[in-house]
Amino acid sequence: MRTLALAVAMLGVATVAVAQTADQAAPPTAPRVRGFTGDPRDWESWFDHGVRVLRVAPREAAAAFAWSARLDPTRAEPHFAFYAATMLVLPRERTVQYFRGDAEAMGDPRVLAADSARTLGLMRNPLVHRGLEAVMFDALPGSFRDDRDTRAWIAYSNGELLQAVRLHTRTIDRLGERARWQLFDRALAYAASGDSRAALQDLRRLHEALKTDEESASVTFYRSKHFLLQMIGTLQLRNSDVTGAQASFAEALVEDASFAYAHAGLAQVARAQQRFGDAVEALNLAIELNDRDAVFYHARGASQLSLSNFAEALADFRRAAELQPLWPAPVLAQAMVLERQRQDEGARTLYLRYLEMAPASDPQARSIRQRLGVGAP
Repeated sequence: MRTLALAVAMLGVATVAVAQTADQAAPPTAPRVRGFTGDPRDWESWFDHGVRVLRVAPREAAAAFAWSARLDPTRAEPHFAFYAATMLVLPRERTVQYFRGDAEAMGDPRVLAADSARTLGLMRNPLVHRGLEAVMFDALPGSFRDDRDTRAWIAYSNGELLQAVRLHTRTIDRLGERARWQLFDRALAYAASGDSRAALQDLRRLHEALKTDEESASVTFYRSKHFLLQMIGTLQLRNSDVTGAQASFAEALVEDASFAYAHAGLAQVARAQQRFGDAVEALNLAIELNDRDAVFYHARGASQLSLSNFAEALADFRRAAELQPLWPAPVLAQAMVLERQRQDEGARTLYLRYLEMAPASDPQARSIRQRLGVGAP
């Protein structure tokens, strides 16, 4: 009988060093998929298509998710969905091995690609909704045990968030001071429902409880204190608690100084406080730890631009565009830099390129078309 044991086990098999992520796994041209009716330049159209076909055509879904991730690498959803779809494509035994943390499974390039995409998705947004995992577990042999934890997880996966919260609350109330990762699960449901304050309260309670527990000899990434602190800092930023977020990201780096995304979190804090020089310094450290993340370069370029460091900003935006050539944002940013430098011809060329890349629904694209006197495509 299948239980949540595998779901719990999957918390322990992340590889923080990202190998081939969803965006890097995508082919150089848009995938050929059946029945795609959305905007081919919109990440969400590809993501929605992947969700629609996930159960019946997981390979096609994986290709759609990979392409979606390339169109907007800041989004967590396509990366996480690529992981789910790839796991559905794998032989069932290999999937079970992965969830159990089998070393042989982690040597499989397909597993490593999925795991790396999952990790990156959670770094983009550690609170991203994880409901697609239910599709993976549903494809495994056996049946779900009918207990409260399982029902809460299924409710969360199906978007029945208030029901998930109610079920988790009953378990937490029963456990009292012994509640640990049930708080984590309820926090995910709270966050998905938009109640970031309640989610933050649960994660803080979990963090305090873990301080009193004996240190484990093998702490896994998704149960590590630095990942938990990253989640707390993210929620604090959402709640406009910039000071609290700064403390959380800094504490995450005390736990693991090589955690690039905590440096990026400190950069977000600094930028929110208009300390653009400090944001650049934090991103320098993030890029030193991971020099293949286009989002880091784009963020550093934005802070350089705020400091009127035009040459440095342009170099960062160009690097971001090199790493993610389908992402419109760094192309637009380059155009804005050139315009501020009064390089009108170069700026116009880049604005036109941006219009070729941007989704039809993009309000900035509409504004730029009006300014340049260019009609809709």
